[in-house]
Amino acid sequence: LFAGRLLTGVFVGIITSAVHTYIAEIASSDIRGTIGSSTNVMFSIGILYSYIIGSVTTWDQLSLICLVPSMLFSVLMFFNYESPTYLVAKGKVDQAIETLQHFRGSNYNVLGELSALEGAHQEASQRKLSAADLKRPAVYKPLIIVSALMILQQFSGVNALIFNLVTIFKSAGNEMSAYGSSVMVAAVQLVASLVSVPLVDLAGRKFLLIFSGILMFFCQGCIGLYFYLLESSAEWTIQYLWWLPLTS
Repeated sequence: LFAGRLLTGVFVGIITSAVHTYIAEIASSDIRGTIGSSTNVMFSIGILYSYIIGSVTTWDQLSLICLVPSMLFSVLMFFNYESPTYLVAKGKVDQAIETLQHFRGSNYNVLGELSALEGAHQEASQRKLSAADLKRPAVYKPLIIVSALMILQQFSGVNALIFNLVTIFKSAGNEMSAYGSSVMVAAVQLVASLVSVPLVDLAGRKFLLIFSGILMFFCQGCIGLYFYLLESSAEWTIQYLWWLPLTS
């Protein structure tokens, strides 16, 4: 069980990085933000799917059922095209043209985009990053920002909450179904992910990060307050604040 969980975590980490890179490299610049945001939608669909199936099956049955989309993903990727950026980097220009034509349409002139990819590859080849480059603002500023965002996102506890929703709702002590509440949370997350797709380009990345960060701070504070009050005055908390864990 531990080995399976460990391997799952390793390969999920690998595939997550590969998916984001692949999407960024095959999508045209005008829809890259929207398409990139769609990964969160798929993630939310997967969580909702797991909670719905998990509410009527055991954990081992759920694991077997979840093998189906994993197998489909593996099989279908055999028939997909390689990233044009990767093909250009490997000197396979003809295949890169074919791939771009496939993704952009038969009537689209891909030569301009191909030229841009070749130029970017040549520039990247000439500029090999070294430890000394970390002193350059163009390198260390984006690195610090991206690293801080990822670290703060992980330390916000979002994964711990999502993966332990059933346990959290059972610990809340109210009469609401833990599985039903978990499905509701997953459904809300899916709706929020769908709404965020057009907002990425309309409202901007910075606004969404600030707004969602404030809401996360408030909601997690409410959850913490509920369980704090539950320990000191369980009967009063369950009677009057039974709705707080779900809404938070």
